[in-house]
Amino acid sequence: AGMKFMQETNSVFIHAFNNVNVIEGQGGLAAEILEEWQNKEPLDYVFTCVGGGGLASGLACYFYQMAPEVKLVGFEPLGSPSMYNSLKSGQPIVL
Repeated sequence: AGMKFMQETNSVFIHAFNNVNVIEGQGGLAAEILEEWQNKEPLDYVFTCVGGGGLASGLACYFYQMAPEVKLVGFEPLGSPSMYNSLKSGQPIVL
């Protein structure tokens, strides 16, 4: 529907998670997490949902660069294991 609307209105389509600028923007959340957490106990883990992967990718890129000691843990619903299936098969799986 988004692609159809884009064509009909001569608009720009920005994918919700499969877009480098969106992923980069999601990395801003990691910056905010680190800023809020400073002066507290060490931050060991951050847990995030994995849907399309944009949020997890943005967080992972930022933490890898700025706080590599932080371990990012992704989780997903049992009924929608796209990340699990993708890792298991070695290629992206869309449910």
